[in-house]
Amino acid sequence: MRIQGGNDSIFALLAARQSSSAIGGKSTEQAAAASSAACEIDVAAPEEDSPDFTQMTPKEMKDFAKQLFDDGEIDLTQLFMLQTAGMPLGKVGANGEFVPLSNDEANAAQNKPVNYFSTAQEAMKFIEQSGKASDPTSGYANWKGIVDALKRATSGVDVVG
Repeated sequence: MRIQGGNDSIFALLAARQSSSAIGGKSTEQAAAASSAACEIDVAAPEEDSPDFTQMTPKEMKDFAKQLFDDGEIDLTQLFMLQTAGMPLGKVGANGEFVPLSNDEANAAQNKPVNYFSTAQEAMKFIEQSGKASDPTSGYANWKGIVDALKRATSGVDVVG
């Protein structure tokens, strides 16, 4: 399976997702594809008992990320990053104000599959293009650690830059 994504950070992706749902703009995937060069991730079919991080819901990731943390595979910051990636914070109201998600909207977002490999790779690409990959405050090392932990948790994953 070949997955393509853009170069936006997770924060930009969240903002685009919020804006598009509120004002009928392009989807996050369309905006990322239109605004940046593609990053490709080759993913072999997961083993039967191996998690599929290309189609995992935030609800599923919450539990899996906690297990990665408990096993020492990721740190507390990476746990938070994984548990919040793919989750909208809210939406933009009619007058540009922040509107929290309703319970139904939050539940729907919890059950919408996210490609966590693509999300992490897009964040890394954005940081690289900003020239801050070596900056210890950029989050790059955290995203790299997340990708490495997800690779260790499954088989057949090869990230192609």
